[in-house]
Amino acid sequence: EKFPADAFGGQCVGDNISPALEWRNVPEGTVTFAIAMTDESANGWVHWLHADIPASVTSVAQGASGDLPGVAGRDQAKGLPQYFGPCPPGPDHRYVFTVYALDAELGLQEGFSGTDLVIAMKDHVLAAAAITGVRSGPA
Repeated sequence: EKFPADAFGGQCVGDNISPALEWRNVPEGTVTFAIAMTDESANGWVHWLHADIPASVTSVAQGASGDLPGVAGRDQAKGLPQYFGPCPPGPDHRYVFTVYALDAELGLQEGFSGTDLVIAMKDHVLAAAAITGVRSGPA
């Protein structure tokens, strides 16, 4: 998948705006969702985390990452609870957006880490879906 140009961050040309996401076929028993965006070419570097999104929410509008109900985790670039767009230091990097359907509210605090999310989700993931985008760094 191709990233929208305004989703890029850092030294790349772009406005660091989170892309739109939508998911369907929610499993029965879903209480909340969690979203993770990681750079799999950089050992799972975290660009965006969000948890405890109510089951009634099945999409995120472009640029709405800061308006999502639930709890924002921290990105690894700035350590802030926000979306941080891709801008790899070199050739193609694989960015994976994953939406997890969960059977519980996780109760994480704002600024949680990727490790916190993995631990909290243990035994609560009903289903997961992912989409991958590829991006190269500035020339």
